[in-house]
Amino acid sequence: MLLTQKFIGLSTVVVPPDFLIISKNKDIYGIEVGIKKEIQSGSFSLQTNIPTATIDTINSRVSDRCPICKKWITFCDKIIEDYSNVNLELGKNAKVKCLEYCTIFSEDEILNGFCPHAKYSRKATRAINHEFTTGKHYHYTCVLKSLDENQRNALIGQRDLVAILAHFPYYSGLETLF
Repeated sequence: MLLTQKFIGLSTVVVPPDFLIISKNKDIYGIEVGIKKEIQSGSFSLQTNIPTATIDTINSRVSDRCPICKKWITFCDKIIEDYSNVNLELGKNAKVKCLEYCTIFSEDEILNGFCPHAKYSRKATRAINHEFTTGKHYHYTCVLKSLDENQRNALIGQRDLVAILAHFPYYSGLETLF
């Protein structure tokens, strides 16, 4: 299903939602990620009698693509591990300061670009101002590679707690199902 995104039958094709969730009381829900997919999820519900819900990804920060390399900014193992911990209360503040939170890389390793998952996002300030202080989300490693040596060393020396970050995935709309 992940490759084709369709259930193929003898005479019909059923296009499922992005996820199927089974609740503790064994109810099944279809989850459509993103908006404007009402026709697809409605057709699925009519054909299968499985209710579908659309969840909002507008503030999720899970679909960041680095403007420099054009690749997805992935989740690190620490974020995945903690997000999978059902006893950990995340709340709606999904932002994580890597230099304080990470237990996989040391602060110096993160600052020097060893973590392939760290994001860089900040607006320009008097102290920090270069072509990537746009507020967009970049791979921190891409920013380091794109700056000249003086700018790179200055950025590393800033030890910027705010700009080097990661995000927990956050979707609004799921909390009403369970």
